[in-house]
Amino acid sequence: MNYDWRRLCGMLAFLLILPVTNAQNIVVSSTAAWSSQIIAFWGAILIGIRASDRTIVTNACTSFFCAARVARRARRIKAVLTRGNWLMHSGWENGSKRIDVVVIYWTSPADLRRVARSVSLYIEVFADQWEVLIVGRKMRTSAPPIDGCARWIQSPRHESLSGARSQTSGASVFPLSIDTINHGISMLKAESLSDIVRFLYDHCSIDATRCAYKSELPTDDGTHPSLALHYTSIVVNQTPFMSPLTTIRQTGFGVERVASPKSAIAMFILVHITVSVAVGLMGAASGRGLAVWLMGIRPALLSLGSENIGGTETLMTLLALDKSSFNYMSGGGSVDLAGQVTGYGKPLLPFLIIFVIPLLEMALITAGWLYGALQARKLAPTGVVGNGMLWLSALVGLALSARAFSGIKQRLSGRLLGYKQIANHSMTTVAVRDLEIPSDRILSSTTYSNSIVALAVSVLRTDDDDNMVTLTAESILARPEFNASIDEYIAKDILKYQYRGDAIISRGDPPKPVTPRNIYPWIQTSFCIALTMFCGCVTVVYAYCNFPKWVKPVTEVLLAISAMWFSTLERTGGLPHNRDTYVCFMVATLILSSVWYVGVESLG
Repeated sequence: MNYDWRRLCGMLAFLLILPVTNAQNIVVSSTAAWSSQIIAFWGAILIGIRASDRTIVTNACTSFFCAARVARRARRIKAVLTRGNWLMHSGWENGSKRIDVVVIYWTSPADLRRVARSVSLYIEVFADQWEVLIVGRKMRTSAPPIDGCARWIQSPRHESLSGARSQTSGASVFPLSIDTINHGISMLKAESLSDIVRFLYDHCSIDATRCAYKSELPTDDGTHPSLALHYTSIVVNQTPFMSPLTTIRQTGFGVERVASPKSAIAMFILVHITVSVAVGLMGAASGRGLAVWLMGIRPALLSLGSENIGGTETLMTLLALDKSSFNYMSGGGSVDLAGQVTGYGKPLLPFLIIFVIPLLEMALITAGWLYGALQARKLAPTGVVGNGMLWLSALVGLALSARAFSGIKQRLSGRLLGYKQIANHSMTTVAVRDLEIPSDRILSSTTYSNSIVALAVSVLRTDDDDNMVTLTAESILARPEFNASIDEYIAKDILKYQYRGDAIISRGDPPKPVTPRNIYPWIQTSFCIALTMFCGCVTVVYAYCNFPKWVKPVTEVLLAISAMWFSTLERTGGLPHNRDTYVCFMVATLILSSVWYVGVESLG
């Protein structure tokens, strides 16, 4: 076959110098835009559902606010304990089985600062809605047995709810009987504190303990899981970012088993940054959907090995659990009961990464999206598919936003329970964030100066041997009678709650109304929903009208702010959103964020 080589070479040269056609220069053509819009529609729904999970932090903005709250709470803990007082942290939907009592031991202000960071991290990732009482003691001896640590003690609402069981009989274990404690209370007015501590210490009796089995605990009341569940799940659900190190010792009374997780924090940060870069490139390729990209990175990380870690924020959870210890089993006579957790201080430099990573994540994703948004060219919707997907997305987004408004009304119509009767025990709702409890006020109270709460305050203040005080104080704090008494004291003497039936109606003196309207951030929530609806209307008008190019990126930024702030209110507001409100709003916002028919120029 004869070839015209000159003509062939000329054609090749022409193809090499031929500029890219307009259809090729815009990566997403009109036909592809309609197809991608269908994919974006369902993708936004799936990401919106995952991003409305109430148990996790779903975006970098919320993560940053949580980190700021951790730092604020840590400073508060240090200031309160330095004054010799206690601190109560409790949510309205707290657990019904226990109070988690945290006893902080320190020898210097630097020790206290580091341990306060650890406790604040634990509360943020595990116990934000729990009831947590923080007490402390500055160690007296030069070589303390417990130096710079926080010990998490479970104080159950009822003896049957104890997490520590005897290895031999399976019965609930409490080192001090209530009769012994009552005798110690009767000694407060007549005996010295040293004699009281010695008496209680001599009557402490600790059997070899193990964690309670799930089948041994009542299951007819809803409650948040204990720290024991988070630690034991590390072993069952393996993750590449954490390894549980278990130490087993044989004692004269039984087996002692302790787990101390080791976190691969640097590895997780590398994965987090890598995924952020990848998501940023996806934003650059699409030129739209800023809210989708910002809300989609956490679900992506969950599928890469962080789902089994637990906690509300993966990085904070890894930092909190690192080098802590959990007692699966304890030997007889040990100061540590099974189920107790010991956390140690956190240095400042690793602590700062919980602020840096969310900011870096937002910067990478926003930079990638902004590059694509500035390169994007508008494509007018045409045909049944083009116009149909635009109007379908807009109508679904607006309808779900309207449904979210009705969820606010439902949230405000509820009651705030003050008393709860659950199975064989009752509880008093406290529902305060970072409430300082003056110790001197307890000791001078006419009602509670001869109570188990006053006994605990007195024991922690003594100058006696640290070993004796540690065992005695923790044994008092673990009694069910203690948590009932401290809740009652806070509700009646400090907060001065007033009730109508089992619901709280006012607080303080003079009384101020307490209603969901005063606690739930309904104004900010309503503003977020209204902003989403406004932006949804803009997306439709923008598709058909010749608006300036800056309207699209500004609208996308507003939608992203709306989504992230709504999620932040879920964790920082007084009451969480209703589940249906959260899902409807998040799906609506992400759908409307993806309704832009654009192609990105010069991508290749």
